[in-house]
Amino acid sequence: MAAKENKTKQSDSGISSEIAALMAYALSIPTCGLPISGAILLLIEKKDTFVIFHAWQSIVLLASIYIIVFAMMLVSFIFGNIAFIFLPIITFFSISVKLGGFVLIVWCSYKAYKKELWRIPFIGDMAARLAKIDKK
Repeated sequence: MAAKENKTKQSDSGISSEIAALMAYALSIPTCGLPISGAILLLIEKKDTFVIFHAWQSIVLLASIYIIVFAMMLVSFIFGNIAFIFLPIITFFSISVKLGGFVLIVWCSYKAYKKELWRIPFIGDMAARLAKIDKK
């Protein structure tokens, strides 16, 4: 699932590949999980598939988290008015998804810094297709 990149190369952004890949995840934390840093890296980076993969993976991960949380909020709105018992359950799952997403962001940041092409199940495969890299 993880492939180690051996050589340090500089990305189109002017910084090393592992730092650029790390930024795809780590800079999403201060923006409340918005995939802005991944999108910016995609606009800047044209050649380095390592950076492009991590940018796509961060975008897909963060978009997935937003979709799941939005769906939970919608269910909470619909069923919360009918039965108040659903509200704490959905709140618990929403917090769990956000916490799990934060842990994944930190883990992916660490793996990117270690120059590993670590793939989140399902999300990593989608990111690899978007980045146009072969499955390893």
